[in-house]
This record gives sequence, C-alpha cells and structure tokens, in this order.
Amino acid sequence: FAVSATGDIFKYTGNLIDGSEISVEPWGSSSGQPMGLAIDPQGAAFVCDAAHQCLFRIRKADSGDGAPRQEIQPYVKEYEGRSLVGPNSVAISPQAGTVFFTDSGPMGETSLSTPTGSLYAVNPGTQLLLPLLQGVLAHP
Repeated sequence: FAVSATGDIFKYTGNLIDGSEISVEPWGSSSGQPMGLAIDPQGAAFVCDAAHQCLFRIRKADSGDGAPRQEIQPYVKEYEGRSLVGPNSVAISPQAGTVFFTDSGPMGETSLSTPTGSLYAVNPGTQLLLPLLQGVLAHP
C-alpha cells in the first residue's frame, strides 16, 4: 500500500521476487494529507492525516451492487478534549492488534528545542486510548 499527497491510497499487487507483474489499483482516500498508513489483520487501513488532524480507519465494504465502497471514520481526533496536532506515523502490533501512532504535528512546529509531540496506543478490544509519551517528542 502507498499514499499520495492528495489523500489517495493505492494497493500494489504482484511480486518482483517471483517475476510476477506489479500492478497498482486505487484502494481508497482520506481526502486530506495522509502521513502514515498501516493495515490491520482484518484489512482495515489506519491512516494518519495531517489535514484532518486525526487517525482514520478506512474499510472496504460491499455496496450491494457488487462494487466495493469505502467506509471511513475518524478513529482518534482528540485526547482528553484536546484536538490532535497532526498524527504522522502509525504501526499495528501483529500479536495484540494494538494501534500505535505519533502525533507530532506539521514539520517545523515541534523540534528538539520545542518537543510537543506525543505517542499513543489504542487497545482494539476496549478502544481505550492510552498516552505513552505526551508532549515530549520532536518531529520526527
């Protein structure tokens, strides 16, 4: 998978190792400025979007006419009533499915001299958002 600066998400198929042809197909869109992308074991995409200042969950669903449609929803937009500053990296634990993401804002707004970024984890079973590091990270 790959993201574009316009929010489009593309899926790559094929394998260079076995010689199969590589193809690219549109998969979805955050309609914003995606910075990071991770796919969970169920095939949902988690997208850090700086323009929307949130972590999106995007799933493919059947529209009833056989054509797939996109289901997009903000997964995390705030912590304790404060908006995120701009999520930019995301990873998913293969064992527990925990979603980890950084929230350090746009490039230049946080640095080594003014670290304000945070690291969060979301438990997939409880949907509980946990701050692991808060207001102490520089971008990136």
